[in-house]
Amino acid sequence: MKQLHLIDASAYIFRAFHGLRPLTAPDGTPTNAVYGYTQMLFRILRDAGDSLVAAVFDAPGKSFRADLYDAYKANRPPAPEEIKIQIPLCQKLTEYLGIPAFSMSGFEADDIIATLATMGRRAGMEIIIHSADKDLMQLVDDHTHLFDSMRDKTYDSAAVEEKFGVGPALIGDLLALMGDSSDNIPGVAGVGAKTAAKLLVEHGSLENVLAAASSIKGKLGEKLARDTDKARLSRVLVELRTDIPMEHPLEQLARLQTPHMEELRDMLLSLGFKRVLDQVEQTLRAGSTPEARAQEPGTANTTVTSATVPDQLVMPEAAGGVAIQIWVDGEDPLKAEPTGYALGNGTHTLYVPLGYTLFRQGIDQEKGLAALKPILEDPSIPKTIYQHKHLLQVCQRYNITVAGPVIDPLIISYLVDASRTDLSLEALTESELGIPLAGSRALMGTGAKAISFHELPPEKAQEAAKHEIEALWALGSHLESLMDEETRSIYLTMELPLTRVLARLEATGILLNREVLAELEGTLGKAMLEYEQKIREEAGYDININSPKQLQKFLFEEQGIPPMKKIKTGHSTDAETLELLAEHYEVASWIHEYRTLSKLLSTYILALPKMIHAKTGRVHTHFNQAVAATGRLSSSDPNLQNIPIRTDVGRRIREAFVAPAGYQLVALDYSQIELRVLAHLCEDPTLRGAFLEDKDIHTATACEIFGVTPETMERDMRRLAKAVNFGVIYGQTAFGLSRTIHIPMGEAQKYIDRYFERYPKIKQYMDNVILSVKVHGYARTMLGRKRPLNINDRKNRAAVERMAQNMPIQGTAADILKLAMIKAMDTIDAQWPMVKMLLTVHDELVFEVPDEQVASFGPAMEKVMEEIVPLSVPLKVDWSSGKNWAEAH
Repeated sequence: MKQLHLIDASAYIFRAFHGLRPLTAPDGTPTNAVYGYTQMLFRILRDAGDSLVAAVFDAPGKSFRADLYDAYKANRPPAPEEIKIQIPLCQKLTEYLGIPAFSMSGFEADDIIATLATMGRRAGMEIIIHSADKDLMQLVDDHTHLFDSMRDKTYDSAAVEEKFGVGPALIGDLLALMGDSSDNIPGVAGVGAKTAAKLLVEHGSLENVLAAASSIKGKLGEKLARDTDKARLSRVLVELRTDIPMEHPLEQLARLQTPHMEELRDMLLSLGFKRVLDQVEQTLRAGSTPEARAQEPGTANTTVTSATVPDQLVMPEAAGGVAIQIWVDGEDPLKAEPTGYALGNGTHTLYVPLGYTLFRQGIDQEKGLAALKPILEDPSIPKTIYQHKHLLQVCQRYNITVAGPVIDPLIISYLVDASRTDLSLEALTESELGIPLAGSRALMGTGAKAISFHELPPEKAQEAAKHEIEALWALGSHLESLMDEETRSIYLTMELPLTRVLARLEATGILLNREVLAELEGTLGKAMLEYEQKIREEAGYDININSPKQLQKFLFEEQGIPPMKKIKTGHSTDAETLELLAEHYEVASWIHEYRTLSKLLSTYILALPKMIHAKTGRVHTHFNQAVAATGRLSSSDPNLQNIPIRTDVGRRIREAFVAPAGYQLVALDYSQIELRVLAHLCEDPTLRGAFLEDKDIHTATACEIFGVTPETMERDMRRLAKAVNFGVIYGQTAFGLSRTIHIPMGEAQKYIDRYFERYPKIKQYMDNVILSVKVHGYARTMLGRKRPLNINDRKNRAAVERMAQNMPIQGTAADILKLAMIKAMDTIDAQWPMVKMLLTVHDELVFEVPDEQVASFGPAMEKVMEEIVPLSVPLKVDWSSGKNWAEAH
């Protein structure tokens, strides 16, 4: 049966505008609605094949319904200017793509869609209406469906009834009863969708409901009797016209035309849609006529089987780029086996199942990966790979390299907007393209009933692979177009090479000495027991120290300690509160110490031995490249950054991280890197002078603030100066400084004021950063990394200003460390083949070095790291070595 696709264009434009984040063309024209609408059109064109297609727009001005009822849509606010500008662009785009477009003065898009659908039904066609408009659900029948591409949901008669409680034939009556505030359709006051559906199920039609009003008890009957005329008027207003005169037969009206490629190319380039243009030119290339499209309905989708696998995969038009996705049977990259992969480039998709299981009869794994290897290793083929590091880790085990330019949507989306919290492929597809992803996660389910990808039935696995690879290709094209030149440079010269470094670090891991941790477990257990006994003796009963509720009662009621912070369940007993109370109340210090030791015991001492990998005998942490908004790396499973640095327990935990026999750990740490970056950025001569003269910066600051010399300086002065130095970097206020170093707020303010008096350029620089963020909407590192910030948000302005002041400093320090890691890896590959880079924690790099090379490696790597980025003050690196991490720190 021939299909007719009817597109509710105006509705999709509005949904794209409100659903996608703001985008602009190079000339500043808003483009988010155009972009979302474009992606939707491409999807329809791919699925439509040789079907008839028509896009329907609302015409400007009032419709005939306003003549029937003056208040119709009268309360709608005017459309934002940003969307008004984009509607003509969407209409032009539709025209240039060769899609017939309709709008008619005096009628709404819904009426035109209803008329075209009626013509299509009479001609024996299957009708697919691309919309989520409930008014259009009146049209659904056995051969007419609504498809909501934003939610990937098809509405047939059963789905409409499931949603509204009545079938399509009664939707008009339902809408008349419930009314519609957005269109100012009155309906019956106080009757909602559920009540309306119940009435219609009981009585069969609107007229029957109104006729029975007098017999319906209570307020509902009164409302129906009172608003009978409004209900009938509403029924007229929601009725769709199906008889609008059309000048030509449907086959002629809705036939796709040859795209206007020259105009289309010019328009997409002017909008900044370069990658979209590449997409178009692959799909609608020269010579692609409607007749040719009829022979190629949508994306060609192929599944390779054992009978069809070649020695080398042939991906049509792969030279223009290819998206690659690989699936494995577990979370552990060191042992998870590939169970399938997919390739796609917008016009073709290829799915290759691997291995043999109860659920999957794929091709031989070795043969399947060998067929993929030439594409991965071809440097001339651009590749779009989500979570590039994951693929690298799989390929490392099979002696496969990934060459050529890579577009990683995970990393690019993080660079474009580091404030995102969900960077999953599903979330990015929905937020950036405006469409849901019916990929593997959707099919695998969640919770206890979830299954793995390799457990999906073959046809479901192929379906998921097709959806994911198409989304990945479109997402990569879109996100790459969002990068400005500075962001692109950060991506290509820093983040992309760093991904390869991190993949190797994670695969290498670090050795762990179980005996050290076992001994420490006993020591901490004994200390915790002593604190527990003291606390219980003080309480006089068997108090549960891990219960916030019991601690609240014990500390604030029984001990009479003044509470510091109110929370929903009473008063806070968190770590920060206990630390402050511990200065004045011994029992609070016992609880704080007990809690601290308990956390270290569970997080590291008991957990680390369980993390030793059976295959390597090492612990393999995960480095998170796309989490911290400043660009900082973090680690997880285990989180090595939270091991205390200056406590005895923290030092003992570090002793458990060891080098193998014949090797030592060498740690190189940037000294005061953030303060050195600040000195470079603010150009303060006093601060710069201290670094140029290689002074102890905290001693120098103490001399400036307190007006003393190093010889007459009291020890506590350096501690206070150090707190002020680092407090300035984080935009700390007098209140924050007073809490940090436990002094009165007035005294803290004096220190800050004195600091800025002695270093006036720092204050001037911080003020300029705030001004720049107000103007540009982002804070920027020295190398061009950007963090979007809304400094005009009155509610959170103080916090945002602190982020703005900190970002250029901490972000630049992070950028320097990342470049150092890349250069360090290149250096050891070229000159020190026996050396392994193991870890990065804060501003430190840790290496595993043969004993006989330590004395030469340390100074050589120190030089590499110090010369990585030229600053107006020297970067300084301290290095040391030892048999364990504590000795090397």
